[in-house]
Amino acid sequence: MKYPVYLVIFLVLSMAPPLYASGGPSGGGFSQQQPMKKLTPEEKALASYQRGLKHRDKAAKFEQKAVDENDEKKFAKLQKKSTKEYEKAIDDFEKAISYYSTFSQAHGSLGYALRKVNRYDESLAAYNESLRINPSYHEAVEYRGEAYLGLNRLDEAKAAYMDLFQSNRPLADELMVAMNSWVAGRRDDASTLDVEIVEQFAKWVDERSRLASYLHPLDDSAQVRWAASN
Repeated sequence: MKYPVYLVIFLVLSMAPPLYASGGPSGGGFSQQQPMKKLTPEEKALASYQRGLKHRDKAAKFEQKAVDENDEKKFAKLQKKSTKEYEKAIDDFEKAISYYSTFSQAHGSLGYALRKVNRYDESLAAYNESLRINPSYHEAVEYRGEAYLGLNRLDEAKAAYMDLFQSNRPLADELMVAMNSWVAGRRDDASTLDVEIVEQFAKWVDERSRLASYLHPLDDSAQVRWAASN
């Protein structure tokens, strides 16, 4: 994830060694240290954001361990640890936004963490805000597509995939993986969803997967055909 240039500069400056009022490496006068400079809102935002990323990554590790765990009790314990770390990440991302409200990456990462703890409506709102600030933030488009899946808003998930296929193929492929996972999960347990809706979406996913394999790389004429086939 790329940071705005000026935020990176602020972070580097904030990590610089402290300045001293007198003396130096050869002067022996390190007795009086100048007060640390006050952090700007942007610097506070980036610091909170980075803490959130650490919790997010830690949660993902627990999540992956849970996938590979066969013991039910250990699985539940790992899931609980993962959720706890995602909730910590949510707190840090919200702090980052409170310091710097137009930090699009923080809104996008907040949406991701919220989605991971099944707070889909809140997640969707965070993604929408991220894209309002930065419409070209393609990662948020993909994340939002997964949130749409979680809410069974399939037409919007389809639209997200079509958008990404033309603008960012690797992210479109990631969303397609999530779509296949959604189909497999709903076939096992459709819950309140009509089985016919699941199968119609499964058919669409299968068709798009096959078309995608024929249209790579996607040239201008292929893009026109792809859009027309929606």
